[in-house]
Amino acid sequence: MDYFVIAFGSISDHKLYETIRNKHETYLIGDVVKTGKIIDAVSEGYAIGRIV
Repeated sequence: MDYFVIAFGSISDHKLYETIRNKHETYLIGDVVKTGKIIDAVSEGYAIGRIV
């Protein structure tokens, strides 16, 4: 199984997510969901990583 992470830019853009969410297991985390601290995004990423 292949995994990829896309993390760039400063403005949320869900176009790619909307395109692939029904074809692949997909998660939104960090500032794309809610502006917060980096530690929160890292924690969310870690939690998702443990799931997959």
